[in-house]
Amino acid sequence: MSDIKKSFLILMAAYISSQNVNINCSYSLSRHPEQSTSEMDCIIYNTSSLNCTLPVNQNVTEKQPFFFFFRQNNHMKECPIYLIDYDHGTFLCHFPKLNISSLKFYIHVNGSINETVVFRPLKIEKLNPPVNISVSVDNENISITWGPPPTRVEAPEDCLEYHLRFVDLHRNEKVIEHVSSSYHIPKSHITKPCLVQLRVQGKEICGFGKILSDWTKPFSIDATNSSRFKLPLLALNAVIFVFGAICVCSSQYRRIPGFHGK
Repeated sequence: MSDIKKSFLILMAAYISSQNVNINCSYSLSRHPEQSTSEMDCIIYNTSSLNCTLPVNQNVTEKQPFFFFFRQNNHMKECPIYLIDYDHGTFLCHFPKLNISSLKFYIHVNGSINETVVFRPLKIEKLNPPVNISVSVDNENISITWGPPPTRVEAPEDCLEYHLRFVDLHRNEKVIEHVSSSYHIPKSHITKPCLVQLRVQGKEICGFGKILSDWTKPFSIDATNSSRFKLPLLALNAVIFVFGAICVCSSQYRRIPGFHGK
């Protein structure tokens, strides 16, 4: 599946959610006689939503009604929401929520077993971004840890790999790939504050496709702002404050009229 198609599928889903669309109908479109349903693309996201697109002839007619059906084991469900992208001649079917639990499912076009596409969920699943990100700083290292994203089915930890993106104040970018469950950076490598983001991808050896999650929201790290430097600074401030208070009190003590200390 091309990156453009993936982006279109996700953008259409976001549009549907923002518009609160609830359409129960089918579009009548014309298809080229030699066009195959093998051109259909589907993507799973948010663990239970499914979008499928099929390129069609841009001329809208009443000759060829389109009905999409999702089938898993003995369960079949018609697509509840249909949309069409007139500019690209693409027909979209959106399932807001499905319980996709089997190793494969089928999409039937017009309910015909002759127009059926088989999908393996792991191959077309876009995972959610990592969660529970935390940053800690010690005398030597900056440590970034996180948790795996919520997934449709439980994925072994060694089946997921993570990418980290570092962007400094000058927008210089560096991406670290193929990271496991945590990442440690020598403090000497981070000389200025920077923003960090994470994303996740399932490994092909475990049956996943090559679809990357979205990046997390950026968070900042600053090696110069660690607890090792905060404590002496606070102690120094406290000493200065006490010394200043003594000086002020001594000054005020000498100014008390009519009092003569021994």
